Amino acid sequence: MLRFNFANLARMRSDRAPRRFLMDLGLNHVLAAKLLQGEAQSIRLSQLETICEALRCTPNDLLEWQPDGSRSLDPDHPLRSLRSMHLQDRLADKLRSMSVSELEAFLAEGSGARNRD
Repeated sequence: MLRFNFANLARMRSDRAPRRFLMDLGLNHVLAAKLLQGEAQSIRLSQLETICEALRCTPNDLLEWQPDGSRSLDPDHPLRSLRSMHLQDRLADKLRSMSVSELEAFLAEGSGARNRD
């Protein structure tokens, strides 16, 4: 089952409360709440585009796939790449695996990218 996994990304990218952030983008309070709870079943493409622009992400970053047991997918099926592992967990795993010099290079690269914008 595909679902929106918006809450974590919104908390990391927005300085405002996630629900207020979505409402400021023009979504109504019901859809904002459903997105944050992972219960939204549909969203207009224009709304999705607005969210992606504001968060600097792609629709794939906002979707996750959870097997529901009703069908089986091949182990190499592309939907498996949307498997639920929260961005914070993936980032923490990546940071734990990096050496100190790799961390320093990563931070220096990130600072340079921000300075170029």
